[in-house]
Amino acid sequence: MGQKTILLTDDEQVFLEPLADALTSMGHRVLTARTAAEALTILSRTHVDLATIDVMMPAGADYEGTVSSQLAGVFLCREVRRRYPQLDLFCISVVSDRDTIREIESHNVGFIRKGETPLRTVLAMINSRLTGLAYSTDQVKRRDRDTDR
Repeated sequence: MGQKTILLTDDEQVFLEPLADALTSMGHRVLTARTAAEALTILSRTHVDLATIDVMMPAGADYEGTVSSQLAGVFLCREVRRRYPQLDLFCISVVSDRDTIREIESHNVGFIRKGETPLRTVLAMINSRLTGLAYSTDQVKRRDRDTDR
């Protein structure tokens, strides 16, 4: 498959570290951003194959006062889609507000619930996106069952 570059945008170190470590161990180049502004700067300077975005995070100095930290990720989804329409993108967030999730999905961005979705499922979904191979929860369940034996 070759090395792919992945941008993880989240202000929570406890979430970023395990995901970044796992992706790095799989041979990917992982970049991280803690604000929407930082993510946009990275995207303007580096080719990225896939990006993840948290919904609630700081907007960053460039957008302070214009974008709330509660919706910085939604703003980032809109901006990334506008500037980089072909970038594979999805949100990983604890947000449960249906209107917010609908807004994210209206920009053709997938949504994964942080904390409820196991790390191995997130990794399988990322690999599916990067390889173009279909992702199936049955494959993950079968692998889990085989590992438990």
